[in-house]
Amino acid sequence: MDQKKLSEDELDQMIRDAAVDCYNDDEIFMGILYTLQDELSFPFEAKALGDTVTVTDIDDRSSGRGRGVVARVEKQGKAYTIGLGDLEIEPDSVNSKWFQMLHYWNSKY
Repeated sequence: MDQKKLSEDELDQMIRDAAVDCYNDDEIFMGILYTLQDELSFPFEAKALGDTVTVTDIDDRSSGRGRGVVARVEKQGKAYTIGLGDLEIEPDSVNSKWFQMLHYWNSKY
């Protein structure tokens, strides 16, 4: 399942879809957060600082415009939170396009 690199037009469309009916930056952030929560295929494995972790969900209570989208992860039976954008996933992952959207959104907005 080789995921392609999405174009800026495709990424912009994904962001517009996530932000539909949003009127300010806070609402747009929440639209992105809830889209990721709905579209990412949990649980999945990722790398955090070189270690493999299991990403179990988005932590919407810890997430915010200043901190970004925060993920709940588990490693060796312990629970942690980390910025979703700080995680690395395989480029051919089913979640690849959503990580591309997040990184694109973080770099532009």
